[in-house]
Amino acid sequence: MSDDLTRPNSSIYDRNEKGIGYMKRIILLLIVSVIGVSIYAQGGGSRKSRMGGPGSPCFEDREKYCKDMVKGQGRVRDCLMENVEKLAPACKEHLEKRWGKKKT
Repeated sequence: MSDDLTRPNSSIYDRNEKGIGYMKRIILLLIVSVIGVSIYAQGGGSRKSRMGGPGSPCFEDREKYCKDMVKGQGRVRDCLMENVEKLAPACKEHLEKRWGKKKT
């Protein structure tokens, strides 16, 4: 009973302390989630190399045969497929795995 006298409204005080800790955890979780989504959206969460981008088996061939091609809507892929006979073996294999053989 003496504890109740030294801390008035102790049950309210305890709930507020727990609520603050809970809010801190929620805020931390939200921050980590936003950072994770941002990294993934920028491609950092993917181990797959971008088509014709640095690290791709087709990067050098893209620079050689499709340098002026505007990216998007499969234009780079179509350009590489049109030049498939000239491409490096690694790039040809990459294209086959990703899109199958060129239809003639």
